[in-house]
Amino acid sequence: MAASALMLALALAQPAPEGPPLMVAMLPPREIGLNFVRYPDGEHYLCSEGYGDCLRIVRGEDGSAMLELFDMDPAAGPAQILAALPAHVGMDDGNDVRVWDRAIRLPANPDVPGARAYLVGIVRSTPLSYSGGFARAERLHLFQLVVAEDTATLGPELLDVRWNGEAQLRACFGEEDVQKRREACHDIYRFAPSLSLMENRGGAYPDLGYSSVATAFPRTAYPTQDSSSAPPLSAEDLVERRDPECSFQRTLRYNPATRRYEMDSPAPECASYQSL
Repeated sequence: MAASALMLALALAQPAPEGPPLMVAMLPPREIGLNFVRYPDGEHYLCSEGYGDCLRIVRGEDGSAMLELFDMDPAAGPAQILAALPAHVGMDDGNDVRVWDRAIRLPANPDVPGARAYLVGIVRSTPLSYSGGFARAERLHLFQLVVAEDTATLGPELLDVRWNGEAQLRACFGEEDVQKRREACHDIYRFAPSLSLMENRGGAYPDLGYSSVATAFPRTAYPTQDSSSAPPLSAEDLVERRDPECSFQRTLRYNPATRRYEMDSPAPECASYQSL
């Protein structure tokens, strides 16, 4: 494995659930009991709810990404490199990569005593620059991680889906525009999805719910229209407008034939939000 790599650290010490899959929160490290646990590069860590398991992100030299297992106790030993992540999850061209703030604990495998299985996510963020504004587009990549007593295995990518996005586009070019826009000098567009656990159907992986909310501010803003030609804004216009077409819900199900999660029906194109 290349030395110049993005490293992601994960310690998964908590026992896997015996029942259905469980969604757990990933939170910053904190004091545990009366003793403060110091993590190397602590700002790069997220720990599972209960602080039994931790994740770390470190950027490599060539933008590639690697997953690394790390015990929650820094004195327990060095990190263990697991596997390289796909090239499109790397941190090239100014992109950023972080750990998804949730993890899904899967039921224990009775054939491998002590093994724990998880669905862990990597969020890749791409910044975009505009004159007087900016945009950011993210994608969520989901992988299975299986941890046994002395080994850990990262499976292939199971999901690649659009994640959070935001764009603030300049809409004032002079004092006249400032007054016309009531000092709301940016059109702001947001695309905010979420992932949730659905009823377990007993397959290899649980069904997941994918819900998106797309909004525009002010309510008169549309990505395909030039705001400079729009009428002056009223006080009632200075609210967010929910885009009904691009605010939708879908079910993600694992397809054994493709070995990936797929939506139960195609998502709307939402061309106006493709850069978000």
